[in-house]
Amino acid sequence: MSTKGLQFGYKVHQMKHPDFRPRGIKQFCRLKKPTILLLLKEVMKEKFKVMPKERDYRFELLVVLYFFANGCSYRVLGQSFGIAPSSAADIISRWIPPLKKFAYKQINLLRTRKELEKISGAFERRAKVRGFKGCVGLMDGVVFPIKKPQKDQASYWCQRKHIHGVTTLATVDHKWRFIHLFIGWPSRAHDTAVLAQDPLWKNAIYPPNNHEWWILADCGFPNSVSPIRMITPYKKTANLTQPQKKFNEICRTVRSRNEHVFGLLKKIFRILSGETGPLDTKSVRKTNEIILIGCGLHNFRINKDKPDIGREIRDLVSEDGFSENLSNGPEGLMNDSYTQPTTSLAAEQFRQRLVNSCNQTNQIGDHMYGII
Repeated sequence: MSTKGLQFGYKVHQMKHPDFRPRGIKQFCRLKKPTILLLLKEVMKEKFKVMPKERDYRFELLVVLYFFANGCSYRVLGQSFGIAPSSAADIISRWIPPLKKFAYKQINLLRTRKELEKISGAFERRAKVRGFKGCVGLMDGVVFPIKKPQKDQASYWCQRKHIHGVTTLATVDHKWRFIHLFIGWPSRAHDTAVLAQDPLWKNAIYPPNNHEWWILADCGFPNSVSPIRMITPYKKTANLTQPQKKFNEICRTVRSRNEHVFGLLKKIFRILSGETGPLDTKSVRKTNEIILIGCGLHNFRINKDKPDIGREIRDLVSEDGFSENLSNGPEGLMNDSYTQPTTSLAAEQFRQRLVNSCNQTNQIGDHMYGII
């Protein structure tokens, strides 16, 4: 794509008033013009000691957003904006530290009781069952493809997907936003092994340690009440009763929102999808920073841009084959570090009470249900 096709790059580069055309901005940078200007204002609150004042921040921010939205190489990025590939690489490396600080501020755990009750009610309406109470987050793991690292290549090889990658544990809320991330673990490790190192689990940070709130995950995670309450569906290999089967269907319906978050993230910021090639960085640390920034921009886009998430999900399902009929267990073959999660008696009793509650209460009608 040439600079002329962008409609705005040449004027911004000459430090004149930018000719922002909403359609071009939205198409190539994934954010609307007011949102980009707000993003620039938020990022500029940080102290940029490495950024001279004579630089055009608006132009450089457009370069960065185009890089994340399209996942192109520095050569293509330079051709698109009429700059040298080395200048494009310099812009990206210079903007990663402030955007990293900005992303940290966009990913926040829910703290107040009012926020917890709101997200719990939203998941209850998503399940369409009044007994599905207390869920305050959805946790799952996702592998982001990366270029073969120079060191420890075997640890970053994902046998299930046949790629090198890093595993990220993500917890999301009812509005398709990330509220917690644990990034950078080698993809050879199973989600359970990664969870054991996650501060969310080790330090019992979230959800609050009481008998009301819990996180929903798939069967690859342990069903537990300590150090945090985490509920998983029943395994298909077990002889399930009808109430347990119904509970699995409810969990599958609710967990589809977690898969949709990953699909939307990779569709909007294609640098994380691997469609244009794996993340080609000099170090795994820089790869982790790019993943963090992509997730932070995803949250900022939802909070400020107010996109039509329902329409985007329908397009995602039709284009990429996503479905709400998800598996409740770990996909594919287990790797070397996988150990079967165990369930304590207290955790099993808590899950059984939840199953009984879901089967004894009335179903929420369609007229009371909506995407939130």
